[in-house]
Amino acid sequence: MSLSFLGRELETGRVTLAAYHKKYGQLLAYQEEQITGGAVAMVVDFDTQEIRAAAKEAEDKTIEAQVAVLVETEEGKGVYHSLPLNFYLEPGLIGDEHLPNSARPEWEMMYETVLERAEEAEGYAGSAWASKRAAADSATAAGTSATNAARDAKSANDAKTVVESLAATWPETVSDGEKKIVEARNEAVTAIQDKQAAAVLAVGRASQTAQQNISSAQSTAVQAVQTAQTEAKETIEPLVQRAEAAKDDIDQAERRINTAATNATTSATSAANSATAAANALAAIPQVDDAGNMTLDGNITAAGGTFDGAINANGGINIPLAVGAATDTAAVNRMYAAGMAGVTDVFSLHFYLNTASITATETAQTTVLIPGQYARTIVPANTHSTVVHTFAGPAGQWNYSSFAGFAIPWQLTSTGKVTVGLGRGAKTVRKDLTLESYSIIPGNDLAYNTGEMLDITFDNVRDTVRGGYVIRVREIYATETTRTWKVKTTTGFIPSTNNEPIPYIVNKIIYHQYAPRSYNAGDYGDAYGALFLLTGGGSSQQLWKIATVRGVTTFETGTGFSTLVTDIPGIPGGSVSVFVGSAERTNYQPGNVNPVYYALEAMAVNAIETEETADFVDINIPL
Repeated sequence: MSLSFLGRELETGRVTLAAYHKKYGQLLAYQEEQITGGAVAMVVDFDTQEIRAAAKEAEDKTIEAQVAVLVETEEGKGVYHSLPLNFYLEPGLIGDEHLPNSARPEWEMMYETVLERAEEAEGYAGSAWASKRAAADSATAAGTSATNAARDAKSANDAKTVVESLAATWPETVSDGEKKIVEARNEAVTAIQDKQAAAVLAVGRASQTAQQNISSAQSTAVQAVQTAQTEAKETIEPLVQRAEAAKDDIDQAERRINTAATNATTSATSAANSATAAANALAAIPQVDDAGNMTLDGNITAAGGTFDGAINANGGINIPLAVGAATDTAAVNRMYAAGMAGVTDVFSLHFYLNTASITATETAQTTVLIPGQYARTIVPANTHSTVVHTFAGPAGQWNYSSFAGFAIPWQLTSTGKVTVGLGRGAKTVRKDLTLESYSIIPGNDLAYNTGEMLDITFDNVRDTVRGGYVIRVREIYATETTRTWKVKTTTGFIPSTNNEPIPYIVNKIIYHQYAPRSYNAGDYGDAYGALFLLTGGGSSQQLWKIATVRGVTTFETGTGFSTLVTDIPGIPGGSVSVFVGSAERTNYQPGNVNPVYYALEAMAVNAIETEETADFVDINIPL
């Protein structure tokens, strides 16, 4: 609300404006300003809390307020002007930002000095509240006086009515009566206005004094808190620094002590082992008898350069063979090796390529080379394509699967990416995206599950300095604790010449895990599985480990995998081909172990260079 006065007759002075509840008399706003040059302008803030409190009693949640303005000249003549202005305030439209600056801030109580300042602030606040209550009592008294004056005005009006009824008979009496009535009415109105203005002024000044006292107490208390905090900080920080320095010294000393203890233990162990070995060696030395003969264990006795018994391997070395089995060492080794190979094949299932359902986007063309076994898709120059291969084969499971790994024949003649989903959970396939995008993501709006997605990217750009190719593997998996999706990114490097480019010489994509991952194995835990590449060409090393991954459970994993997605961005200089064949799916052997994993781990070269884990952020950029 703004207010202005114009007029040379009031060159200087003071203006007090107050708004109060017309029915109950609560003070809603108060402001004082000086008149300068015959004019004054003021902006008045309404007390939102008082308005809302008054509105609780109103039937329509609105209140009727009245504004009174008191003008005092500096000559002290007591010129009063009362301006009754009736209007409605809508409390719901008044936000907290319009509250006057009267709310006590909260602060942290520290040390005795702050407590004393807080007690002083509470004392000031109590005095201010008492002053406000006294002002409210004054306002109530003023309201009572106003009521009495209104009653007097009503009596005067009644008298006026009586006098007017006699006007036809005694005109002169009527004239005198009218004058008296007017005088009585004017006196009543003046009394009402003066008492209202005086009450409003008293309430406003008491409220202003209370706010000043509270503000002063607040300022003193806050300053004391800040001073105490500064002093405490200056005292504590050196102590913290000395404590941290002492901790570093203690840690270094502890490390030196531990190292010395470890070295001493190692030395003692080595000495004990050396002593034991020496004693055993002395005890094992054959003794020479008086005749100069030396007797050796195993029924072999040297006497005059001859043996007193035949050398029989079976007499001292027992080889566990079935009755009738060949005893030739080479034959035995071949038999065991062949048996182990046969067992491994027994625990493998052929997973056939569904050549009738291969799909390829854009202008790519698919040729089935061997139905159900092998197919080729050609992507013409200056085009791109996403090729989806599906597989079918025996599942042999109910609620639990025995899936332990797979090997898929796959070859690509240029830059590209291959993605496969493992384990349980729906998965969404997307097509014609950049190599940075994700072609398979968790389905059902990223619903939590225990399966995962493996994304292998080949950039086909040879590092001429190191002489080879960088391979990136991205593993998308969900944490069990927070049930949010993560991405583990692994980069590897495979040495290769210009005549042996990657991924052109890739023959198979292989995945195996050594044991089933527990359904409640935590957020990640051990890496149960690994990704391998089988390469061809003239290289002397054909097996590479390119990533370790979390692995999947055996609960409702079905066949372990069913879809392979290959993204080919294409090249301008010619066509690009992708070849895919039927796969092998491996089951666990008795004891839920997978010997194939250990064999691959023993033969493969570890090509992994870096690993990094981050929150999953979907990348979906069309080509």
